[in-house]
Amino acid sequence: MVFGKHESHVPSVEEGCEFLKSRERWIICLLGLLAAMHVFIFSAAFPFFNITDEDMHFDLVVKYSHGHIPVGLETVSSESARYMVHYSTLEYSVAPNQLLGGKFPPPEWTQPTNETSEKLFGYKVSARIGTNYENSQAPLYYVLAAVWFHAGKAVGLHDGSLLFWLRLLNMLLWPPWYGWRI
Repeated sequence: MVFGKHESHVPSVEEGCEFLKSRERWIICLLGLLAAMHVFIFSAAFPFFNITDEDMHFDLVVKYSHGHIPVGLETVSSESARYMVHYSTLEYSVAPNQLLGGKFPPPEWTQPTNETSEKLFGYKVSARIGTNYENSQAPLYYVLAAVWFHAGKAVGLHDGSLLFWLRLLNMLLWPPWYGWRI
């Protein structure tokens, strides 16, 4: 008896470890979910194509979605270049004082289409078709992303919505819960 009470069962070390393992799993899953939300929020907040190599990775997804697996250095596909020109932004690649009037132009996707702008758009697309140095990357992610890209098209997504759909895949794949058993 301790202080007038009966002594209760004292958990063994093994029982304590089992409790911690169970609780740790839930904590790790919660942290993984928070990490996924972090990836999603930042993926949704930042431009699709900027100074990083994301445009080249997107080009590989598009190529894989057509069943084309690059075997060496290749140029960016015209389909990818159209997305890149339409949804890219200059904010992360040049300073405003380098632009005409010191202001960033409105995004391409907000501009009305007419014959002149279509010619300029076509010029920008052809200028964007350069060498993709990411062609040697391991194919697993690109195969999964290509399947996801097709799934997005199958449910009726296109243009910017399809790009957000592709970014959603990063939220599902990135968190470190690969292989964890709950």
